[in-house]
Parts: sequence; structure tokens; C-alpha cells
Amino acid sequence: MIRFFRQIRQRLLTENKLSKYLLYVIVEVFIVILGILIAIQIDSWNEQRINRERYEFGIKQLYRKLKARDLTWDLYQDRASFHLSIIDSLLDFPDLIPPERLAGNLLVLDEFLNDDWMDENWFLAYLDFNPTDSIQFGVAQHLHRYFRGRYPDFKNWADLNGFESFKAVLIRENIPICEFSASGLRATIDECAKMPLDQNTSKKLRTLLETDAIVLKLQTLKKRRQEIFEITPTPEKTVLEFIEANFGHLDLSFHHLEIFGSASLHGYGLGVPMKPANAARTLWLLKTTLEDGFVKFRTDENWTFEWGGGEANPDILIFKGPRIPVRKGTYEIVVDLEKKSYEITPVLK
Repeated sequence: MIRFFRQIRQRLLTENKLSKYLLYVIVEVFIVILGILIAIQIDSWNEQRINRERYEFGIKQLYRKLKARDLTWDLYQDRASFHLSIIDSLLDFPDLIPPERLAGNLLVLDEFLNDDWMDENWFLAYLDFNPTDSIQFGVAQHLHRYFRGRYPDFKNWADLNGFESFKAVLIRENIPICEFSASGLRATIDECAKMPLDQNTSKKLRTLLETDAIVLKLQTLKKRRQEIFEITPTPEKTVLEFIEANFGHLDLSFHHLEIFGSASLHGYGLGVPMKPANAARTLWLLKTTLEDGFVKFRTDENWTFEWGGGEANPDILIFKGPRIPVRKGTYEIVVDLEKKSYEITPVLK
């Protein structure tokens, strides 16, 4: 190509056609400039495409993280219900509680928040917002309100700052305590009840429940747990709705659901895949054999989205809830993520 243009230029010079030569030079310069401009534009398009793909990948990660936080409110409400039943018993009927279960009842009241709090700086830096893009600017505004608003307020409020933890009180009083069980708050109370408790320690626990400090904390905790049910919508809801409305072309659904745990085929490693029973992938089915042990459910082979049973009601499906105990046998299993329910039904031989 270069040789072809050089021959044209040389012929025009030898034929002394200056005007045509100048026209040729102008055309050649124009073609070169046009080629440069096209290359710059293509490079710009590629850069925009890469930035858009990177941003949308960040949006999907943000959505999943916020969705997990939003679903965690089911866990908070479930724990709040369980805590309220304990608090009412400790305040109104302490003498009806067996002494070996008193320490466990107090201990589980410290366990409430999920520690998986989000890092604002990570998301703001990772998404790399373009202030001239109205949608990206809208995402930034919603995130700013989220991180500056009810999100940190709730964390500080739920931590019950200003009060000593029940665990610290029990340790200070030399009352034996147990470790939290992976099977949940009920299981923790059962484990604590197995610890030896002499008569003096039992009396000390009864006396402790009557102190002004403990009564005040229980009353304050009761009020805080009741207020959990008044928080609607969740702090994450407005951000999620904005993303769903403006990024509908992205695949934000769950692709897989599996059962895993000590009772399943591969334990806590590989899960056993369930089959979707509707187009929305909210209803899942499985027939499988289980061993004596525990099971939970999770999506897409990771721990970001996993469900167990409830504390207040073990028969309902709770996000991040405790393990579900099962006995050896063959079962028909149904999980409904929309209705937040599950069924593990034995198959009769």
C-alpha cells in the first residue's frame, strides 16, 4: 500500500503536475489523520467497554453483598424473637428456669449481630464512579446514604454500647460458661446446661438476676429487640431496588442451590445439587440419602448465601440460621426461598 502511494506521488512530480500533487498530498494527509482518529476512537471504545464491564462486575458483587445483608434481617428478627422469649422468662419467671440453664440463657443474649459488615471504601474505590453518568451517580448517592445513615446507626444501636456483656459479667462472677455452638443458640443453652453447677453457684446466679444492673440491661435489651420488627424497609432495600431498576440486563439471580453438612454425601465440602422447580429459581427439589448429623443449604457453591433453621421456630428457613439436625434415611427435600420455608420428608419404604 505504501509503495502504491509512493508511485503515484513520484509520477505526479515527474509529470510536473503540481496542483494535482498538492491535492494528492492533502488527501494523503487527510487519510493519515482519519486513520489516527479512527484508531483513537476504537481505543476509546475499548477503554469504555473495559470500564463498563469492570463497573458492572462491581455492581454484581455489590448487589450480592447487599442482598446478603438484606436477607440477614431475617436472622436478626428470628434471634430477636428468641431473645424476647428468654428475656421475658428471666424477668418474669426466673424461678421456673432450671439453675443449670440460667448461665446459657444469659450468654446467648450477647449473640445477635452477624459480623459480616461491609467495607465502604472497598466498594467506592472498586466501582470507580463516573460523576457524568446519571445512573452511576445515582448508585453513588444511594450508597452514600446507606453508609452514612441507618447502617452504622443500627450497628451501634444493636451492640448495646454502655453495657457490660453478659459473658463478661459471668466470668467476673466466676460462673462457668461454655462456647457458642455452631448449631445455634438453643444448642448453646443445652451445652451450657451440661456443665457442673454447685449449690453456691446456683444461688449466685439467682442473686445476679435480681441486681439492678442486670434488670436494667434486660429491660433495655427487650426494648431494642422489639424495635427490630419496626425497621422496614431494611437499610439495604432502596439500594437494591435502584440497582434492579437500572441494571436489569445483568444476571442477578441464583443459579444453583445445594444441600451440604455433616449428614450429606460430601460433608461440608462439595454440596449435593438440588433441581430448580420454577423459572424464577426460588423453588428447589431433591431426593437424597442422609446420615445422622446436620444439613444446611447454600447457593452457587459458596458461603455468601446459606440458610439453616430458625431459633424461635426451627421449622422455618432462616438466612445464616443454625444447622438443621437430621437422622439417617432417605428424604424428599423442598426449599422455597421466596416463602422462606423448607421440608425434609422421610421417604417411606
